[in-house]
Amino acid sequence: MARRSLMLAASAFALALPASLVSLGKVAMNGNELPCCKESAGSWMCNDAPVADASGWRLKDERTVELIGEQCVSFLTASEASLEARFPCDVFSPD
Repeated sequence: MARRSLMLAASAFALALPASLVSLGKVAMNGNELPCCKESAGSWMCNDAPVADASGWRLKDERTVELIGEQCVSFLTASEASLEARFPCDVFSPD
């Protein structure tokens, strides 16, 4: 399966969040919370469980939330979709 991704970037704030605490963030599509995925050494974990094909979201860098796998495809092909990302206030660092 070809990997597809959608990236959402914010320019006003950066996340001052160590990689180990990324899962403090919550991303929801159409009101349904998506799994937080992380890649390490070519393997994927989503919600701290190993998976063969990641599907959910990841923090690509300090400013970019990326949808990956089937969740990305669903978002891109939906006639209407809402996406919401929430992180605790104390993890933001204004520019």
